[in-house]
Amino acid sequence: MDISRLRARFDLAIRVVLYILLFWIPYSPAVIEICVILGLSLFFIKRLIVPQNNIPNGKFYFIHDLAIALTLKRNPLNKPILLFLLIAFFSASLSPYGNQALSAFFRKILEWFVIFYLVFEVFTEKKHIQMALVIVLFTTLGVIVDGFVQFYLTGKDIFFGKEVLSGGITASFNHPNSLGAYLALLIPLAAALAADSKAVIWRNIAVGFFVILTVWLLVLTASRAACIAAFAGIFFLLFFLRRRFLCWFLAGILSCALLFYFLSSPDSRYKLKLENVNIQSTVAWRLGVWQDSWEMVQQKPWIGHGPGTYMKNFQHYRRGGSHYNPTYAHNCYLQMAAEVGILSLLAFLSILAAMFKRVFQNFHGEEQDRQLHLIFWGLAAGIVAFLVHSFFDINFYSLQLSSIFWFIMGLFISTDRLLNRSNLYSVQVATY
Repeated sequence: MDISRLRARFDLAIRVVLYILLFWIPYSPAVIEICVILGLSLFFIKRLIVPQNNIPNGKFYFIHDLAIALTLKRNPLNKPILLFLLIAFFSASLSPYGNQALSAFFRKILEWFVIFYLVFEVFTEKKHIQMALVIVLFTTLGVIVDGFVQFYLTGKDIFFGKEVLSGGITASFNHPNSLGAYLALLIPLAAALAADSKAVIWRNIAVGFFVILTVWLLVLTASRAACIAAFAGIFFLLFFLRRRFLCWFLAGILSCALLFYFLSSPDSRYKLKLENVNIQSTVAWRLGVWQDSWEMVQQKPWIGHGPGTYMKNFQHYRRGGSHYNPTYAHNCYLQMAAEVGILSLLAFLSILAAMFKRVFQNFHGEEQDRQLHLIFWGLAAGIVAFLVHSFFDINFYSLQLSSIFWFIMGLFISTDRLLNRSNLYSVQVATY
């Protein structure tokens, strides 16, 4: 069989697995785990049994050739990701909770980048990225229906029978803030897709209606941080795209939110969440958690206490009280510093810096493919929204949310590769 055809079939198999993963992200962590394992297995089989283009004919040096076969494709995030993983592994190895920390490193942190690299490996054409976006929009429609049924009809979600919490609806997620983070990531992306003036009119109407429903559902979560994050993503689009549609879109969101607020009953959870007493109480609680978490950081500033050990260690630092018993730092960056240290946090921020470097370089580049251009900025805006929300919650420590983030990050880098056929993504040929 032709080698290129065999490689293409393996890539197709991995893409199908990733499509399944993407569809089930809002509903089943178990399916996510299964798909990651299956996708990684197919990746190894493909790389080990299908000859790579950069292995010279007539020579066979087992270790060297094996290393070449398993070499990851070149992209701007490789070096900061490797640096982050090395420091995090070092932190896990030296943690007093060695087995737990190492388990968290391999089962959580490493899984982030497995998803990222699998997406980057096989999403090599525009149609692959478009299909992924269709799937994520379609599966989110299921979340929207679930949320509306939970709030307006039965009081329970369709899939797991979860009741409406005091903070807002959850749909298939465990907490309103988790649903809010998911929606905040997708709203700017969908808004960018709806801004394509050259697309078929019915397509823009459908995507625009999807955005309205998503914003409506976001309001029902009563997640203030998620609303802030969604606005941050939209403002990002306004700054970089400067399209009149987005200005009207933002004005429409604000109008709908204000209308919903004033039509709500005085004792509704949405008005209560915006009262000064409620806001001050929440701010004071979060500041207390952050202050105690910072003491954890100061105890082991450079390499931290070890991945996955925050809950064990925090009990020695928290100030007590039945109302003050968090299991997470409610700030991803602070919890990362506490668990894997400031050095790892800086390495993680360098990953984001490399991503934003691509943003600014594309801003000054020429628009060669309008659809890909809008997809690129929509993905970037969704990432921005997710990162903003992560300052107030623990998105990277949720399997569902971290999976969708690194999937979107993989799509972002894949889109950048299609827009910029530069040496950033060129294959390095091995020499002997």
